[in-house]
Amino acid sequence: MKMSGFGLAWPKVAVGSLLLIAALAALTGRHTRAVRRACADARAIDSKLFSRLRDPLLKISLGMRIAVFLGIVLVMSAKPELWESIGIVGTSVVVGFFSSLLSWGRCGSLSAASSELGH
Repeated sequence: MKMSGFGLAWPKVAVGSLLLIAALAALTGRHTRAVRRACADARAIDSKLFSRLRDPLLKISLGMRIAVFLGIVLVMSAKPELWESIGIVGTSVVVGFFSSLLSWGRCGSLSAASSELGH
């Protein structure tokens, strides 16, 4: 009796989705390192650091990675067939992308805090 999870479709889709998360993280890795270096060197948030923190690419990548992770959890829980698994992960990518676009114009807590300091 052979016990292998890779005979099923959902583990393959889950591994592929993890690779998608890794690719999205690698895409924004240079931006993230630049923000990390700027935060380590800065004593206060200046306009250059603030603009790096509000980079839309970072927001979109993070939103998509979170959504794909939640899609992987759903695939692992439901254990659907191949096309349903691909549909779940594909839908999570689209939802993550559009949710990131919806939050694009919002002001974060950093801008609210800086606007309070100015008054």
